[in-house]
Order: sequence, then C-alpha cells, then structure tokens
Amino acid sequence: MRRRSGWALAVGLVLLSGCAGWPARPEQPRVSLAGLEILELGVLEQRYRLALRVENPNPFPLPIAGLDYRVLLNERTFATGVSRRSVVIPGFGTRVIEVEVTSNLLRIAAHLQDLARAEEPLLRYRLAGRIRLRGRALTLPFDYSGEVRLSPGGRSGLRPDSRQRARAATTLSRRSRSRSHSASAARTEPSADSSAATWRRSLKA
Repeated sequence: MRRRSGWALAVGLVLLSGCAGWPARPEQPRVSLAGLEILELGVLEQRYRLALRVENPNPFPLPIAGLDYRVLLNERTFATGVSRRSVVIPGFGTRVIEVEVTSNLLRIAAHLQDLARAEEPLLRYRLAGRIRLRGRALTLPFDYSGEVRLSPGGRSGLRPDSRQRARAATTLSRRSRSRSHSASAARTEPSADSSAATWRRSLKA
C-alpha cells in the first residue's frame, strides 16, 4: 500500500513539475501574413497558400497542434481554412507556417463590386483565427490586420490628368501643322506687288 502511494506521489510531482512553467492561460501569439501564393483558380472555387509568421511572446515553447482561420477583405469574408500541421514555437521565438485557404466565385464578385464603387480603392485585409495547443484543452485567438492602397488609374489605364495632357498635345500638334502649311503656301504663291513690279519692268524693256 505504501509503494502504491509512493508511486502516485511521484507521478503527481512529475505532472506538477511539467506544468509549472505554464501559466493558467499563456499570452496569445502574434500572427501576421508573410506571403500569399495562388495554387488553383477554378470556375467556382479558388485555393491559395498563406505563409503565416507566428511569434511567441511567452518565455516557454508553444506546441501547436492545429489552426483554424479566415481571411477578410474590407470586413467581408474572403477565404477560410483549417490546418493540422504540428509545430513548436520556441519561447520568445518565431516560426513561419504554410497553410491553405479556399475561396469561391461569389465572394470574389462581392469584393470586386465594392472596389468598383469605391472612389479611392483601399483594400483592408484581416487575418483572424484560433491556435490549438497540443496536450491542452485550450485555444489561443489571434487577429492581424493591414491595408493596401490600389492605384486609382488601374481600371482605365490613364489617370484623368494624363488624358488631359494627351488631348492638349494633340491640339498643339494640329495647330503647328496648320501654321506650317500656311507658311509654306505663303512662300510658294507670289504676292500682288511682286507681280505688278515684274509687269512694269517688262513694259520698260
């Protein structure tokens, strides 16, 4: 009986020592978007690969068992995904995790309509989700956002000031051609005074 109680005490001490470095709830990691790659563009579905940079602000490692996440553009859901990739983020360390997301045609059409109606197209993106830790019934949320300003002349190819300059250049070239034509005509056609002088000289002769 004493042996059994001794073994139970030893196991309890091991478990307590293993969890001593873990607080009740670790500080949530910081997750940012490090890269984006198109994998497949189908008619109804599109697949992308995301590179997520995960930073661990805790002094102990975080054993990640999986993630679920979504990407939002201008506060509209653009793509979603899950990953069972297992990785350990060292204490005060960083790792880049590659995951996949899936979107569909209806979501892309809604985003294109929003950009078409915007006077100054500004693409705000947001990456939100949860990290599941291995060996613990605990999830850590993350939320990262940023923005990309699109070129206002992207749809027409020429900005308004460029088109005005092109029209002005065309008008100037037309005027210069008309002036050169008038000057050449004046040089080739004799004036009335020169014709009269020539006629008088012929009479005297």
